[in-house]
Amino acid sequence: MSAPLDWWPYNSESLNATADQGGFKVLKVNNKNMCYYGNFTSEIQIARVTNIPNLNFERVVFPGDRLLFEAVPEAQLEVYISKTGREILLKKISCDRLWVNEGINIFEFTSPNRSN
Repeated sequence: MSAPLDWWPYNSESLNATADQGGFKVLKVNNKNMCYYGNFTSEIQIARVTNIPNLNFERVVFPGDRLLFEAVPEAQLEVYISKTGREILLKKISCDRLWVNEGINIFEFTSPNRSN
């Protein structure tokens, strides 16, 4: 297996791989306080969790992008936009309101084995 999930910030215990199905491998993510946020505006946003000590979480969320991350119940997601060179706090959301209620399927493309 190649390493297309190197970007995935969680350990292998949170993934359960199933068999290949039509060139795609289905990976099931166990629900471990996974949070979902989507930028449904036309502006670039910056998402941060700042109220948890020793947690350095900051991501740029482009218009139409979605963000999936793991967080503790007391974490707060702060969403900023940039106007005239300074950040403006757009909203502050308790991460327990962003929790994903069910497991998530990730589809990884796999090349079929070909023998000549």
